Amino acid sequence: MANRAAETVAYGDCWGAKFCQKEVKEAHDKMVEELRKHIDWSNLTVDDCKELRFNLWSDKLPIWLIPIWLLDVIPAGTELTSISGEKVVFNTKEDIDIDTRCGCLTYGIYPKAASNEAE
Repeated sequence: MANRAAETVAYGDCWGAKFCQKEVKEAHDKMVEELRKHIDWSNLTVDDCKELRFNLWSDKLPIWLIPIWLLDVIPAGTELTSISGEKVVFNTKEDIDIDTRCGCLTYGIYPKAASNEAE
């Protein structure tokens, strides 16, 4: 994804905006397809969330906000919680407001406790 984006910047004048947009979209779609194979949303731990660059919203509402780059990777049927505490079942991105805070959606998850976190 990063290489394809860099190519569109480097060659953009030669490639044209429409072709660059197509290249970035194709790279994004491939990235989403691969990430869907490797992210188990129902078993994400705090460590997983940190590695994927989720952000903890607050101690009062300890949801981990989802980075916007993972928006298209969220599986249908995933329960999300907004920063206002509202719960929603995500099926498509039309189900939520795509507002962001520091690069993350205003929706997040409660991660599973890892075995070493529970001790």
